[in-house]
Amino acid sequence: LLQSSFRHLSLDPNCPSERYLLYREWAHPKNIFKLQPLDFIRKYYGEKFGIYFAWLGFYTNILTVAAAVGVGCFLYGCLTKDNCTWSQEVCDPNIGGNIIMCPQCDRVCTYWNLTITCESSKKLCIFDSFGTLVFAVFMGIWGKSISTTLNFFLEFWKRRQAELEYEWDTVEYLEQEEQVRPEYEACCTHVVMNEITQIRNILITEHVPYTACRKCVRMTFCTSAIFFWILLIIASVVGIIVYRLSVFLVFSAKLSQHISGTEAIRKYLTPQTATSVTASLISFVVIMILNIIYEKVAILITDFSMLLLYLRWKRGTDYENSLTTKMFLFQFVNYYSSCFYIAFFKGKFVGHPGSPVYWLGKYRNEECDPGGCLLELTTQLAIIVGGKAIWNNIQEVLLPLVKNLIGRYSAAAKSEKVVPRWEHDYHLQPIGKLGLFYEYLEMVIQFGFVTLFVASFPLAPLLALMNNMLEIRLDAWKLTTQFRRMVPQKAQDIGAWQPILQGIAILAVVTN
Repeated sequence: LLQSSFRHLSLDPNCPSERYLLYREWAHPKNIFKLQPLDFIRKYYGEKFGIYFAWLGFYTNILTVAAAVGVGCFLYGCLTKDNCTWSQEVCDPNIGGNIIMCPQCDRVCTYWNLTITCESSKKLCIFDSFGTLVFAVFMGIWGKSISTTLNFFLEFWKRRQAELEYEWDTVEYLEQEEQVRPEYEACCTHVVMNEITQIRNILITEHVPYTACRKCVRMTFCTSAIFFWILLIIASVVGIIVYRLSVFLVFSAKLSQHISGTEAIRKYLTPQTATSVTASLISFVVIMILNIIYEKVAILITDFSMLLLYLRWKRGTDYENSLTTKMFLFQFVNYYSSCFYIAFFKGKFVGHPGSPVYWLGKYRNEECDPGGCLLELTTQLAIIVGGKAIWNNIQEVLLPLVKNLIGRYSAAAKSEKVVPRWEHDYHLQPIGKLGLFYEYLEMVIQFGFVTLFVASFPLAPLLALMNNMLEIRLDAWKLTTQFRRMVPQKAQDIGAWQPILQGIAILAVVTN
């Protein structure tokens, strides 16, 4: 039994429930199109949460422009696909019907007619049109202006961030104001003399965790571990490539011969399409599995190496920045490596008729569709971006809800007395010290998909916009209903995520 509920007004008119007000004005689904009460969020949860939701709201607002332009380019491609000269020539029996293409594999593949790719060429014209060129230039300016080298999104965010620093009185927030991490103090066993700081000839002693020799050993070990796990990600990508090469032979030989009931979709279900879709699904599953592993690995490496640079990692912010760098490095290679392969390497080293290039001396190098690999890259992005958004939202909503329901019913069965509200809240799920870290990571990975490969998938900003509008309310609902309130913490900016976003924006100019 509960003494009161945060979803109802307080009975004391002189003491309104701030949590109820946040739920009603911020977390409720009816507020999905309303502005966020940032000052109230900062008052209840602290500046650290306030700056995150301010950044997320600002990023979502900026996405509206990119989403509108992307939808316009997509509609332009849909309206002009029938006038695409290349598609018309491929589908014309007098032009494409007279072009015989070489076999795409050895032994089981035969010569084929170019008109087989008629439907895929029509779909390709939707994404590969003049509108795509305009959209790529726009996203280059939106992500990183080539002429002025100023990132519009990030520069406007810096201005907004400066306003919040002034309003929330964090302009002069110094490192000395942040408390030393207890984990650091517990490991300090050695004492050294500070040769610089002297007060009246009294040397100030300073506790450090390790000597120089042990720091060198740990640094070498951590660097080797990081490279090992990155190579493991690359090995998984190579495994997907080998799967593509081997399964393409199977689909080419058996897809249209031994599968009954495929007559109606045979013109759509080509060996290239089947290989691309199945490989993208497998790649998505591998990415999700590796995410779980690399999350633990990044934390272990950071904990193992956090004592090396003891002057920098005494504070919790410095620890999070170090973990941010390692975790994003893993996630960058994990999420984007397959997309980089399709966009820049697939079909580039196939040789020529009579002298093909082989992988591992056995598999013939993979070729793109006659129109290019753009459609396959679009399929890869749609599966990864859409699947990632659905999986993350389900995981963020269902897991804490189920855990709280189990804990609530088990506690109610053991006790018959009235449970105070504060005691009930104590048994909610703890956010953890790295709660916002995963929220930032999810959005930054999404920002990479929106900017790096947006030329092949103009609808990516629209999907990101819809996801973020839902993400803001889901995060608010989690904080007000499913998670225990954290001790408010100060923060001046978004930390190490700022240079990471700048690096992605610069790379987006090259990829687009």
